[in-house]
Amino acid sequence: MALALSLLTIPSMVRLARANTIAFAQREFVMAARLMGASRFRVMLRELVPNVILPVFSMAVVMISALIVAEASLSFLGSGHPAARPHVGQHDLGG
Repeated sequence: MALALSLLTIPSMVRLARANTIAFAQREFVMAARLMGASRFRVMLRELVPNVILPVFSMAVVMISALIVAEASLSFLGSGHPAARPHVGQHDLGG
């Protein structure tokens, strides 16, 4: 259940990362790094990733809390994980 719910959040996370990457790619510090001769890989690692990871991480924290509430709601309705039941053996009955 948790895996299925988490798969539903992937498109919004990818959309956020893509939008931030496009926005930051047009900024002056990225242009300056390119003009100084930095490779695309270096620009990506040193300039784009640190700026894109923070909004994605903050959205991930919010999404995790929403997924916890969604899974709890589904469990309340009877569609979640079954409740754990203790196993009682013969030796536990006192005889």
